[in-house]
Amino acid sequence: MSIKNPHLTVFKGALVKLQQFGRPIKDNHPDLQVFCESLEAILREGLKSGYSLFGIIKRDYWSWIEILEPYIPRNKPCPLYSIAVDACKSCAKIRTIQGRGRMFIRIALNKKFLSTLVETLINDGQLLESWYEPQLSILGNELFVESFLSLLVLIKDIKFELNFKNTSFLDDTWRLPIVRQYQLVPSRDLGIKVSYAKSRVIVSGIDPGGLAADEDKIEIGDVLDDLYGESLFGAQRGKISRLLGVHEGYPIFITVVKCRLRSGKIFYPLKDLYQIVKKINPLFEIPQDQNPSDGTSEISPIDTANMESISGSSFYRVRYIGKTFTGERGGTVVIEEAVKKVLDDPKLQHESKEEDYVMELAETNVFSRNPLTEQLLFKHSFPEISSCGRRLDMMEYFAYVAGDTTCSISKNFSCYVFKAQNAEESRIILRSIADGFGRTSWAV
Repeated sequence: MSIKNPHLTVFKGALVKLQQFGRPIKDNHPDLQVFCESLEAILREGLKSGYSLFGIIKRDYWSWIEILEPYIPRNKPCPLYSIAVDACKSCAKIRTIQGRGRMFIRIALNKKFLSTLVETLINDGQLLESWYEPQLSILGNELFVESFLSLLVLIKDIKFELNFKNTSFLDDTWRLPIVRQYQLVPSRDLGIKVSYAKSRVIVSGIDPGGLAADEDKIEIGDVLDDLYGESLFGAQRGKISRLLGVHEGYPIFITVVKCRLRSGKIFYPLKDLYQIVKKINPLFEIPQDQNPSDGTSEISPIDTANMESISGSSFYRVRYIGKTFTGERGGTVVIEEAVKKVLDDPKLQHESKEEDYVMELAETNVFSRNPLTEQLLFKHSFPEISSCGRRLDMMEYFAYVAGDTTCSISKNFSCYVFKAQNAEESRIILRSIADGFGRTSWAV
């Protein structure tokens, strides 16, 4: 009779569902939480306690993960390991070993090196015995660990696209909230009132006519996660005003943890925080669950296209007008003429120029795709893009010039023309593309 382990059984079932999905696994996948919880339970089962002169030390699987580097075989190097460990240690939004372990798992799933680390631990019998009870753990049981390793190998065939910025509540739960990155117009203040509860910055009020009210992206109950890339977790009062002052005149880059899940329900770790805020501010209106059919909690693909980020990218709703060949010329000098040429010549215009597309500005690439079918229209890396700009007499139209290879060596350039929602958004998109040149230099 075969012996089964309940954690392995659940883990295998969740893994099969992820395999059958057929598309990249993102934070909103319904089976991701069960998959991660069962994986964590396997790594914790039979884990030994630590001891010191002061008594028992609380340990978690992160405790052995962070010291594993000297044991990784030289013939099986894992260069991403040390980068991931450093990222988890330095993350200002995480305070516990539980949170750091969970962040590490998410990175390892995205980068496909989880099995390498588990194999390193298992292949060193002395190291394994120092961390796990042989009779009480899955990793220390020869039968169970063989099944577990075979499942870890299958994980490599699954493409995970988990948002590394979605870390703020990993200390508390595997159930992650919706995280949005916004790029707002320059302003001296956000037009909101905030309250502080357990090191979190909660939006407790929105000023009528203020920036937040005009942009209609931040709502009461949201958590301000970071501002200009600086974490607001544990931030002292006055930090928000100071950062806005330092960056005065520049677009506001802010990350927000939304108060509701896609189901319309309040993200449950926030409920205790709301009670604290209510005691401090009796006028605070505690957000309530909503029906997703109201359209307030579920956002359509096109709605998410306006300056919101799900995976570290920026998304914009645009219309692709068309393109024209510019030969060996790739500089900004060709843009004004090329935009007019495309607008005047129907032969150069795209057949779906009246349809909305989503432009995604990722870390090193620009994607344009149909928001309903997700069909990719085209993709250009920033090293291929030589310039971007717009005409002064039609400022809602913008363009970028890209070569057929890296722009420094390309001899064949084309100018791609788009129409933004308005002139201001056109300016923001161009600024983001220009910022992409710097990001690409760093990333490469």
